[in-house]
Amino acid sequence: RITHFTAEQMHNYLAAVYAEYNPEDKFYAADILLFYSGLRRQEICALRWKDVDFKNNTLSVESAIGMGEKPYTKQPKTPLSKRKFPMIPQLALPLKERYNAINPLPNWFVCGDGEKYWNPGSFSNYFRAFVKRNDLRDAYDNLISPHMLRHNLGAVGINSNMDIASLSKMMG
Repeated sequence: RITHFTAEQMHNYLAAVYAEYNPEDKFYAADILLFYSGLRRQEICALRWKDVDFKNNTLSVESAIGMGEKPYTKQPKTPLSKRKFPMIPQLALPLKERYNAINPLPNWFVCGDGEKYWNPGSFSNYFRAFVKRNDLRDAYDNLISPHMLRHNLGAVGINSNMDIASLSKMMG
């Protein structure tokens, strides 16, 4: 079963994000990116400010964080995973708030600590704790995971008659 969220569950997720975090928190940007972009957690951890174009309102996925004995920067999952797509206002505004709060350099990681990326394993641990604290569940009453938010974005795109080719490109 591919999961999805009800309108109330989507509202609860965003309410928890806005209640717990401020724009300067890397968690804030990560949770918003999960919800509105469909990026994989490894892509979120590798996203740099130079990949966020506020002037043209686009987001570029150029790399991911690979998991091995020691995490490392790598190409995204597949050749089609390297992509650029428009940011919706609900994504652009929170990213701009974080940008203004931390005044980063272009090479800094959006959800990292300056030039240090966020390890995807640590990201998963943080997310699991956030979900448990807020009892965030999907339509099948399962606690949500980062990848479930990716599925939800796809379902929302399809249900809102988004062009399939555009949705496919956005999700890589």
